[in-house]
Amino acid sequence: MKTKTRKIVPNEIIHLVADINYTTIYFKDGTSYYSSYTLGYFEKKHKLPSNFLRINRSIIINTDFLGKVKSEAGKMYAYLQNGNCFKISRRRTFLFSEFD
Repeated sequence: MKTKTRKIVPNEIIHLVADINYTTIYFKDGTSYYSSYTLGYFEKKHKLPSNFLRINRSIIINTDFLGKVKSEAGKMYAYLQNGNCFKISRRRTFLFSEFD
């Protein structure tokens, strides 16, 4: 069985999404990579730069690709430049006070 590997360059990553014990990494060129590592691994071991923020339990975004932060009906959402929208956890909204 062949497996594909890809060198991960942090400034090319738009966001990372957890999927149980795996992580899907989405790149600015529109491609994605399914990794067998957890989101916590990327957060701790891979030492992501400070512009990467964990917005909820299953998503880390690169704030360089953050379009806007919007509050709707008491909930806060992060809109990325590629059109994706993610709900920001209630406990992590303080991270986005400067973007609001």
